[in-house]
Formats: sequence, structure tokens, C-alpha cells
Amino acid sequence: MRTSVEGAQRISYCLKRRPIITSLMHAEELPAVLATESNIVFILKTDIFMIESIVEQISEAGKLSFVHFDLIEGIGKDKTGVRYLAEKAGIDGIVTTKNTAIVGRQKNWAC
Repeated sequence: MRTSVEGAQRISYCLKRRPIITSLMHAEELPAVLATESNIVFILKTDIFMIESIVEQISEAGKLSFVHFDLIEGIGKDKTGVRYLAEKAGIDGIVTTKNTAIVGRQKNWAC
């Protein structure tokens, strides 16, 4: 896993090059999102069966993937859910409105 400095530098670099973040609401939009010049993709809605494939395709396109943690179906909204997304799905970071799931995660996973 990346350290927080490396991750922050990569995000900063991506935003400086192209200050656009695309968002993915439905899996069928993925080809269009991948065709954009944006370097960062917010995955707003998907489920546990699709997340790994979506993240893999985003990564292969050279883009960073951030998941809206509160809207992913089938993944517990707790520290284990965050760990799954980081370690198994390979996301680069999360977006959330609920900080209880991410408190203390900075020590183990930088996003």
C-alpha cells in the first residue's frame, strides 16, 4: 500500500495536470468515464460484485479511483469495509459523509 505522502503527492500531481474529477454513477458509464482526460474517478454507486472490476479498469486506464463509501452496496460501513476496499478492491481512497468508519484508519491506510 502507498504511504500517505506518496498518495497525497500523486493526487496533487493528478489534479495539477488536469483539475477535473469525473464521477461514475452506473457501471455502464465506465467506458465514457475512462475516455475522459480526467485522472481521478469518484465511483458514486456500485456493489460488492462490481467494485473490483471497476477499480481494475480505472487503474489500467492510469486513473485514481475513489469510492463513495456510503453508497457501495454489500460492504459493511465499518473499518473492515474500508480495509476490504483498500486491500482487495485496490481503491486509492474513499469519499464519505460518515467519519466513524475512517477514524483511526490513517495509521493503516492512506487515502
